[in-house]
Amino acid sequence: MNYFQTIGHLRVKIADAYGFQINEFNMTIKNQYVDPDEDDDRYLRELGLIQQIFIVKNSNYNPDNHPKYLISSKQENYDKLFMLLSKETKPQLIEATWDLLNKIPINKKL
Repeated sequence: MNYFQTIGHLRVKIADAYGFQINEFNMTIKNQYVDPDEDDDRYLRELGLIQQIFIVKNSNYNPDNHPKYLISSKQENYDKLFMLLSKETKPQLIEATWDLLNKIPINKKL
């Protein structure tokens, strides 16, 4: 990794290497907890030389509570997203809605 990568990029690399979701584990670098919401946008160069990264499985992580599964579990959520695609004329909203639809699991009823 180079020092111009973010901590979030490092988190993704670790998740890929160990088969975790990015929120499925906690990281500690230089004896400091790395908060994914606050620290993942920081650059590695801000931390200086990193010799060790401690990874601990997040005991509170429940994949069923991931937003993509919560959204895809109800048909009404899909109906609302497709309604946005059909009625909205703002290209940015249409693109964002389409991106979201491509990221969430396919509804079993579709």
